[in-house]
Amino acid sequence: MKIAFLGLGAMGSRMANRMLDAGHDLTVWNRTESAAYPLMQKGARIAVTPAAAVCEADLVFSMVRDDIASKYVWSDSGTGALKTIREGAIAIDCSTLSFEWVKQLSILMHKKNISFIEAPVSGSRPAAENGQLVFFAAGDKTLIERVKPTLLLLGNQINLVGDIGCGAVTKLFTNALLGTQVALFAELLGACREHSLSATSILKAISTTSVWAPVANYLSMSMLAEEYSPQFPVELLNKDLGYTTALSKHHMPVVNTVLGIFQRAAQRGYAEENMTAVAKLYQTSESFPRKAYSATS
Repeated sequence: MKIAFLGLGAMGSRMANRMLDAGHDLTVWNRTESAAYPLMQKGARIAVTPAAAVCEADLVFSMVRDDIASKYVWSDSGTGALKTIREGAIAIDCSTLSFEWVKQLSILMHKKNISFIEAPVSGSRPAAENGQLVFFAAGDKTLIERVKPTLLLLGNQINLVGDIGCGAVTKLFTNALLGTQVALFAELLGACREHSLSATSILKAISTTSVWAPVANYLSMSMLAEEYSPQFPVELLNKDLGYTTALSKHHMPVVNTVLGIFQRAAQRGYAEENMTAVAKLYQTSESFPRKAYSATS
């Protein structure tokens, strides 16, 4: 199978590498070409534009940062993949995108008679490297079944979540839950520090109860160890929370408050650090005001 992979960031490069290891004929594109050099050394071809990458592909993956990057990759008037992708190819977008843009992209795909699957993923860099991503697949079930063997090279679980758009919503809700836990752990550990309490002992006791989530060990240990090397950077969670708030015409007070905390972390210079770096907001004499901190408009 001829595969094109568009976007070779922290996640995309690892996903593309697994396809090469599986023996697929791979063409790759990335805005910064040097990111593709390690894959070229393993046999991948480098294309200069998304349009050049996809013209012979049976299967096209995209894994990019946000709506702006996705629009450039797919629909740019000069170099976008939709200019040259062949009829009958299957397009799979694994990026975390807004609900609105995914729906628009689906319409563009339909006009070109391109089969489209939305398949955002849950999991950080180690999961991408080890083929342990979780997919939120949306679209035609028969089509998803056809590409399942390829998806299973990259992940160990494929959840069918509904029609196009449901993948984006599922991923955004997942990250909203994650961001809320991150922000709350940062707050609670800050209170422990303020009163010279043993956060380790307190969290160990809480971990024996039903409220302890699977991700809680990682989040709390990262903060306690002050280990903030990026697995899921503050700036990306910030973006996802913003997309989440756009989903509802009604005010989303919890998500907006969490978004405000991550915006503040980015303003303080932690944007490129791991999401757990929001704990730094509680390590100085400057504290949050008593009233709930809400996102800026």
